[in-house]
Amino acid sequence: MKHLKITQIGLIFLIAIILVSCGGNKKEADTSVTVKPKTTTIKGDLGDYYTVVDKEYTFKVDENSSGKEGLISVEVKRNNKDFSFPTDKINPFGTNGTEDYHVGFGIELFGNDGPEVIKTATDSGKEGPFSSDDVTGLIKMKKGETGFIRWSIDKIENLKTFQLTSAIEKSGNSTSSSNSNESGTKPYINNTNSTVDCNKFLTGYEKFADSYVAFSIKHKKNPSDPTLISDAVKMNVDAAVWSSKQKSYSGCDDADFIIRLAKIQAKLVEGAANLSK
Repeated sequence: MKHLKITQIGLIFLIAIILVSCGGNKKEADTSVTVKPKTTTIKGDLGDYYTVVDKEYTFKVDENSSGKEGLISVEVKRNNKDFSFPTDKINPFGTNGTEDYHVGFGIELFGNDGPEVIKTATDSGKEGPFSSDDVTGLIKMKKGETGFIRWSIDKIENLKTFQLTSAIEKSGNSTSSSNSNESGTKPYINNTNSTVDCNKFLTGYEKFADSYVAFSIKHKKNPSDPTLISDAVKMNVDAAVWSSKQKSYSGCDDADFIIRLAKIQAKLVEGAANLSK
């Protein structure tokens, strides 16, 4: 698809440069940091149902850990609005069973010059919350109750503020008759192949873009970080995969699709700019 061609080759080229330029010792981080919410509003699909508790949050790097990761725990309050989706068959991203929906929370941590750490709401495993039980606990809270959700973070230098993000995605196992997609908007139709889910493509592509921006920020802050080498290998593979996928979505030309695609590509341009500095 013509809209995708402006990014992929440049991404692979820039990431390849990282593969041969990384070296040196990892810069030691401070052992603790205190941050405040940039806003108590939670971005994304669950923002109407939850609010971040406004206070200072301190987390400390574990000096005994080989990765020297820190654990940040954020307190979240359940608002008074009823859920617009059933919660009896719902699982966090990265877990499976009998579910109608997957849900998740992410965190963006900011320094003086912008975002330093990005963990998206649809991530799982190492890039997701510390425990899927944290997500489940928030979903089960009653109105007015508060709970906590945690992330493991190994970059704490210069962090000042943070913001939570959220997402809900309709599962392929769902028996619901709703025609909405995970963003609550109408599904996009591929004009050349109606079996292709254009919106699913955008969700995956945006997840890759967020990972790419996070990688570029990591490189910008400390180009000699040796962990960049393995990260760059993964980014290089992912960039090639998304480049190959574009032909399958050549018919996704809905106006809303193109607008969302442009926003995703803006993230990739931002990441490429970080790597080129």
